[in-house]
Amino acid sequence: MYAEDTIAAAATAPGPGGVGIVRVSGTRAREATQALFEFSAPPDNVQPRKMYYGAFSDQQGREIDSGFWVWFNPPATFTGEEVVELHCHGGMLIIRRILQALYAQGVRPAERGEFTRRAFVNGKLDLSRAEAVADLIGARSDRALDLARAQYEGSIANKTEQLRQQMTQLLASLEVTIDYPEMDLDEQQKERLLQQATQVVEELKMLAATYSRGRLYREGLSTVILGRPNVGKSSLLNLLSGEDRAIVTDIPGTTRDALEVAVSIRGIPLTLIDTAGIRSPEGLVEQLGVDKARRLATAADLVIILFDGSLPLSEQDMELLKMSPPAKTLCVINKSDLPQQLDAETLRKHGAERCCSISVLRQEGIEQLEEGIEKMFALSEGFDGQVVITSQRHFETLTRAIALLEEAVAGWSTLPLDVLAQQVREAWQALGEITGKTYTEDLLDVIFSQFCLGK
Repeated sequence: MYAEDTIAAAATAPGPGGVGIVRVSGTRAREATQALFEFSAPPDNVQPRKMYYGAFSDQQGREIDSGFWVWFNPPATFTGEEVVELHCHGGMLIIRRILQALYAQGVRPAERGEFTRRAFVNGKLDLSRAEAVADLIGARSDRALDLARAQYEGSIANKTEQLRQQMTQLLASLEVTIDYPEMDLDEQQKERLLQQATQVVEELKMLAATYSRGRLYREGLSTVILGRPNVGKSSLLNLLSGEDRAIVTDIPGTTRDALEVAVSIRGIPLTLIDTAGIRSPEGLVEQLGVDKARRLATAADLVIILFDGSLPLSEQDMELLKMSPPAKTLCVINKSDLPQQLDAETLRKHGAERCCSISVLRQEGIEQLEEGIEKMFALSEGFDGQVVITSQRHFETLTRAIALLEEAVAGWSTLPLDVLAQQVREAWQALGEITGKTYTEDLLDVIFSQFCLGK
């Protein structure tokens, strides 16, 4: 738990901007900020959530900047504590000098995520909502933003608490029998409890199953572009990213190392990785690039294999088809503007499952390429209105709870009631880690260390 100290940090992103905001939270927030702020028209009675104009000065009385002072009175604040925001011009030197003046008043620098951590500790947010704050800030696509917003509004918290309530009832029925042996369960009652436990397991599994797709919106698809030299890999990357990030020449082997670019295609965030052309390499550097391309393809979520449609299928092309499982591979035939010697049917005969034709030069067929990616990875209609897991921590916690309950279900007719109750209790406690009903300080340290300063 936190001591009753007062913290401060810039709440706006680093770099110059029109407006900069310094956030202060703690028992001395108002006192410390008023010590360096001079109201242009001193109020008779300071009102919360009202902006007051004035000047900021350092501990020697030297004016730093002019701007606004806003006081938020507890407990109706983000952190649950007294909070003050100082709105100044967005120069980093101005913000730094204001922070230094606050430190001279005994305010300390906030740690990463400390404002949100205080909000959690003070009961303003549960842990899943607190994590959603970071996801809202870091969202890379509209769909990722929608999922983060749903989590912030309590979608995951409500669902997990609903399941915990079912487990609470199950646990209570087991424990009352342990405490009062004369109320022994008959076979019918025990069968009913088994059905309840089985139903909870199935609901937990359904929730956990959403992670395989949901995480892609939070983390993005690792997307490797493979192909022989000069099939248009770098040109495709430049086209999808909307800027010239990769060098494009007619010389084979131009790309020696992997180049990464973040893009969003139909709401799906992708990290495009342009790789060295796959061929018999000429020299050590090119060999290293080819080896790296193979490793990246193995680890990728999506592999786009690019083919030259103006040339017949070669042995190198067939080797490319073997480098990636069909389930995560999209085959793209480029140069459709030229006379064609390769078509999708030929690729399918060699194991390809998904194919499309494009012309990077004429920017034709890109809609079909994007549609192919969307069909592979977009959340299906079955997810509409369903809670979606995007966090690896939540998935691992659900997996642990499922394993404990499955063990109890498997031994329902043979294990002693106290053992069954213990397994259900541990699953119930594990599920509580998602919302923070059960947590350790080490868990909080890991979660909030991933936040940015000022949040």
